[in-house]
Amino acid sequence: MLKGNIDLNIWDRWAYQTDGKVTGGWVINTYIIPEFGAGYGTGEQTEHTLHLREKDAKAMGLGVDTDDDFWVDAQSVLHEETTPRKVRVWLDKVLDSVCS
Repeated sequence: MLKGNIDLNIWDRWAYQTDGKVTGGWVINTYIIPEFGAGYGTGEQTEHTLHLREKDAKAMGLGVDTDDDFWVDAQSVLHEETTPRKVRVWLDKVLDSVCS
């Protein structure tokens, strides 16, 4: 398994539960995609989930520069300048765990 085969579903749990009336409960779920070129959401969800602190979500521009639910590959989050250190460390550990 290559590290590039991990996709992230980043979504606002509170917005989902309240039909957008309350926002700010950002969650990152990890998925192992079956093969290169497979579409987002086609993989198997892992047990690794991160509930973001409000300051980390703001640093990443979540809810401002994003939809309330979107997919992205793990490598792009690792290399994004606005990704907080806590998120990078967590994601590195997930990638090492899932890809070993």
